[in-house]
Amino acid sequence: MLEVVVLAAGAGTRMRSRVPKVFHTLLDSPILAHVVRAVQAASPARVHVIIQPSMQELAEQTFDHDAVNWVHQESQDGTGHAVLQAIPHVTKDATVVIVTGDTPMLSAQSIQKAASACPEGITIVTAELDDPCGYGRIERDSNGKVITIIEDKDASQTQKAIREVNSGVIGVSRKILEQLLDRLTRNNAQNELYLTEIVQLAVETEIPVQTVSVEDPDEIRGINDRVELAEVETILRSRRVRELMRKGLTLRDPDRFDLRGNLVTGIDCVVDVNVLIEGEVRLGDGVYIGPGSVLRNTEIGTDAKVLEYSILESATVGKRCSIGPFARIRPGTSLADEVRVGNFVEVKASQLGTRAKASHLAYIGDANIGANTNIGAGAITCNFDGERKHQTVIGDDVFVGTNSTLIAPLNVHSGAFIAAGTTVTRDVKSPSLVVSRTRQREIQNWVPPTVRRKQP
Repeated sequence: MLEVVVLAAGAGTRMRSRVPKVFHTLLDSPILAHVVRAVQAASPARVHVIIQPSMQELAEQTFDHDAVNWVHQESQDGTGHAVLQAIPHVTKDATVVIVTGDTPMLSAQSIQKAASACPEGITIVTAELDDPCGYGRIERDSNGKVITIIEDKDASQTQKAIREVNSGVIGVSRKILEQLLDRLTRNNAQNELYLTEIVQLAVETEIPVQTVSVEDPDEIRGINDRVELAEVETILRSRRVRELMRKGLTLRDPDRFDLRGNLVTGIDCVVDVNVLIEGEVRLGDGVYIGPGSVLRNTEIGTDAKVLEYSILESATVGKRCSIGPFARIRPGTSLADEVRVGNFVEVKASQLGTRAKASHLAYIGDANIGANTNIGAGAITCNFDGERKHQTVIGDDVFVGTNSTLIAPLNVHSGAFIAAGTTVTRDVKSPSLVVSRTRQREIQNWVPPTVRRKQP
C-alpha cells in the first residue's frame, strides 16, 4: 500500500509575502496543487500534507477536503520533525514516499519509482545538475554506494562540487522510516532534525540504499522566490503551448500567448498575440481569437471569431458568431449560431437566438433575445430595480431602435418594432410599432440662460 507525505509547512520567507509559499499561484492553481495532482496520479491510498496550523483555513479553501489529510507541524524544527508528525497517520504496513510541496514539475512516474525500487530499504530519487547549488549532494564511496546526503549548508567545497543531488523524493517502508526517524540528531548547521540523515543512519545499520534518476532534471526544480516562480511558470506554459501547436493550433507569437488554464482546440484555430486563457476553454474548428482578448471558462463554436480586446467569461458561443472588438461577454451568457456582438457591447446572463445582433454600444442583462432580433446602438435592458434583478424576454425578428430603454420585467412580442429613443415599461403584446417619445417642439425667440443673465 502506497501513502505519500508532502512537506509543505515551510513559510517560504524568500517569497516576501503574507501568503505561504506553496499557496502562491502557478499558472491556474497553487504550487501545492500541482504537486498534489502528480501525487494523486501515482494512485496512493492516502496523501498526507504537512502544513503549519495557520495554513489550515487557506488549505480548506483551496482543496477538496477529501483529497488530502492535513497534518499540522506546530513548530518548524526541520524536515525530519515534519515527517514525524505524519507517522501516526500512516498505515503500519504502508510504503511511504516523501515529496516536497514546492516542486510542481514532479511526475507521477518518479513517485512510483521511489515506491517500488527498493522495497527492503530506502530509495532516493536523484538528478545530475550542471548547477547543484542549494541542493543536498549524494555522497558515494569508492564502490559507488551511497553513504550519505550532505545538505548544501553543511557541505565542504569538495562535496559542493558533486553534481548528483537529492530531489527531495524518498521512498521507504513505514516500519524502517519510523526506526530511523527516532535516531535523528541535530548535528548540522541549522540545529534541526534533517530527514536526509536517515540515509546515513540506514547505511550504518546495513539497510539497503538505492538511487533512481529522474528523466528530466526540471522535475526536481523547487520554487523559493518569485523569480523561480516565474521561471517555472515559463517552462510549464511552454510545454503546454508546444503540445497545442502540435495538435493543430496556430499561435501568431508563442512567446506572447498567456496560457494559465486548460485549452482544448479543434483544427485550424488561430490565436493572435497577447491572448490570456484561464480556466477551462474549448475552441471548435476554425476559431479565431484576436489580439488582447481574454477567455475564461468559455466554449466557442466552429468558425466563430473573437475580435481584438474582447473578454469572455463562463459563456457559450455558437458556430460562426462574431464577437467584438472590445466586447464583454459575462457569466451565464449563451449565444446561438451566427450571433453578432459588436464593439462596446456588454452581455450578462443572457441568451441570444440565432442571427440576433447587437452591433455596438449596448447593454443586455438577464435577457432572452429571439432569433433575427436587432438591438440598436445605445439600447439597454434595465434589469435591476435597486433590490432585485428582473428578466427581459424579446421574441424573434424584433427591432430595438437606437437609445431605447427596456425596463424589466418585460416581454416583447415577436415582430415588434421599437422606435429609437423609446422607453418601454409595459409588455408589448403584438408585432406593433412602439413609440414613447414626447412630441418635438420648436420654441421661437428662446434665449439661453447664459445670454439672459447678460441682458439688462
